[in-house]
Amino acid sequence: MEISDYLAEIAHAAETVISEIYRERDGLAETQAELDRLTAATHDGYQRVEFLAMNPDLDDEGLGTAIDWDTYFGVDKERHSKSAEQEKLLQRLGARQFSTAALSASLLQYGALCRFVWNATISFRRSQGKRMNWQVLELGH
Repeated sequence: MEISDYLAEIAHAAETVISEIYRERDGLAETQAELDRLTAATHDGYQRVEFLAMNPDLDDEGLGTAIDWDTYFGVDKERHSKSAEQEKLLQRLGARQFSTAALSASLLQYGALCRFVWNATISFRRSQGKRMNWQVLELGH
């Protein structure tokens, strides 16, 4: 295996590790944003019901009850399911903390291995008395 092939494989492995770490983080952020939106909508719905209950002259026949039921069976139920989904994601992320740490360690090892191969190549070429072609080495060829 040539150095350029090895470096290409290491680059692929590093990209895979990094994308997996960020995928987990982004999934949690999306769920949190959706949960925040649903929580605000639930709070707004119940606040309107409370306002109508305190001002009965503004309450059309059963309007407060309709809004209460709509909020309860609508956004509040959806918020509850998203909250459960977020809890599952948090548990999964907690369970994957070790694997994320291991992936991060492997990412550091990839860097150390690349540095080792780089230094070994330079040392070998110097010991052979070959002139260093820095452009070729920098590109990994």
